[in-house]
Amino acid sequence: MSKEENKNLSQLDGILKLADKYDEIEQYELSNGELIEYYPYFSASKINELTEEFHRYANSEDKTEKKFMDTVLEDDFNLVMFYYFLAVKKFTHYGEQMKRIKKVKSLIPYYNALLETGILQEIVDDAFLFDELIKLNEIIGKHLGRTNAALEIMTAQQEELEKRRIDFQKTLNTK
Repeated sequence: MSKEENKNLSQLDGILKLADKYDEIEQYELSNGELIEYYPYFSASKINELTEEFHRYANSEDKTEKKFMDTVLEDDFNLVMFYYFLAVKKFTHYGEQMKRIKKVKSLIPYYNALLETGILQEIVDDAFLFDELIKLNEIIGKHLGRTNAALEIMTAQQEELEKRRIDFQKTLNTK
């Protein structure tokens, strides 16, 4: 085996070791004495699942869910806190208790309870690693940017389509 092939193998071994950290579980004692288990490192695949889940909730046609998501989307604080709630759901043992829940309206009581008790903020501030939250925020920012870009494209497409319909209608009416 050449030195270059050996170097590539060691780099892949390093990547494998790096990936192992995403399976680590740690414990944190909350200020109320409750012990939680959580993943200190956020894997890209779980962050993508989180953003897809958010997208599903944001596009729900259910009236209760739409009303809740409108509240989430009305300001930056609510948006960030709901994303952090989804991170708690995805990266702590609380997620095991909520994983069968597919509708956001069924998650609302848990979100409100974690928010109102301060447990959500405590987990974010004290248990989760700052660098992992930065990584999560960057990915969420990119996700929201792509979503906004897609909406702008769709809006421009609808406007162009409407303009062409009007032009076509004018052409028909003049003949």
